Amino acid sequence: MISMVIRLTMLPEFPFQGELTALVNSDSDSLLANNTVEQMFFVLQRPGPLLNTDITVNQIVHLDSSAVSADIPTFYYEPEQQVRFDVNVINKEQVPAENVTLVNVIPEHFVFVSADPEPDQVSLDSLFWMFSEVLTQESIELILKAPEAHEPEPLMGMNKGRVSASNEDSASLDDNVTSVKLIQIIREIEPFTPEIQVTPRIADVSDSLVVQVRFPVEISTWDLWIYLPDGEIVTDFADWYIETQSILPDQWYTVDEVYRHSELHNKSQDELVFKLTATSVTGAQGTAGDQVLVRSGDKLSIDRNVYQPDLEEPIIIRFKIKLSGRVRLDLWDISGDHVTRVLDQILSAGWHDLSWNGTTETGKRIGSGVYLLTIRTAGENNYKKLIIVR
Repeated sequence: MISMVIRLTMLPEFPFQGELTALVNSDSDSLLANNTVEQMFFVLQRPGPLLNTDITVNQIVHLDSSAVSADIPTFYYEPEQQVRFDVNVINKEQVPAENVTLVNVIPEHFVFVSADPEPDQVSLDSLFWMFSEVLTQESIELILKAPEAHEPEPLMGMNKGRVSASNEDSASLDDNVTSVKLIQIIREIEPFTPEIQVTPRIADVSDSLVVQVRFPVEISTWDLWIYLPDGEIVTDFADWYIETQSILPDQWYTVDEVYRHSELHNKSQDELVFKLTATSVTGAQGTAGDQVLVRSGDKLSIDRNVYQPDLEEPIIIRFKIKLSGRVRLDLWDISGDHVTRVLDQILSAGWHDLSWNGTTETGKRIGSGVYLLTIRTAGENNYKKLIIVR
């Protein structure tokens, strides 16, 4: 008969020390001294699936400001900021962790941007990574985009990571979850002052008014309105330029559309107010304005004072009226007698050109002499001296 006895000395952890004793017996054996053998051995670790591991997870948040409250790390982020998280799965034992699953629950209102390595599965608010085994550590770089500014109360959320392994000791699950609190920073937005210049500052009716603008900050949207003296507001001025022109801070831009005030609303002059509004990329607001005086007296000019109708091209009479209405151009001799009416029409305010060949309304040639060419409108009268030479 053969028997075997094994004795194990249990230590706090591997390796375990053991002693093996083998005995042999026979009824016909006359020498028993050599019937026993003893052997010491060590058990280094449990084989196969009987071996358990212990894994943990932590996360590093790359944000400048943080605090600790009730043992929960708290971090503060800017609206729409991209936040980087380093999520680390750590195996605390020498035994490989098998069938490891990491789940990261995204904070509410945050948006998943990227991860390295990419997740094996993505749901509405969670990301999943599966590892067949983790020997020491697996690290994931995770990028999430923070939500827009929320007022008056800042947004708060939690980024949570949870890890599990098929061969983890059930008594070692207390460090399988990591959480950080994220709080949005609401900063008081400082207003800014853009600049606007309109030239000329004093203009005649129908003159071209040129607008220049400059912004001290990066702009997301801007607009130009013109306030007229009758209460009307021109809201579509230079809209195409505003929509298509790229704007950089601290540079003057000349708007490629000019404005012309074609008619006075007041008797002598109109004040136009140009208002510039803008919103920065941070949401700050800025406004600026500039004023222009538009005024006009009726003006009359001719391209020459001595006119030879038989030898020269028709004379060009150029005149400007400040108000729309009836315009009369007349020719008088130096005795004050009316010679002919050159023009009698209703015209719009502004500049006009008239070609005249030195004849009367009936086509009669006007003789040599000194004449006065007069202009009469609802606003003013004016005249020019003209010498006709035949």
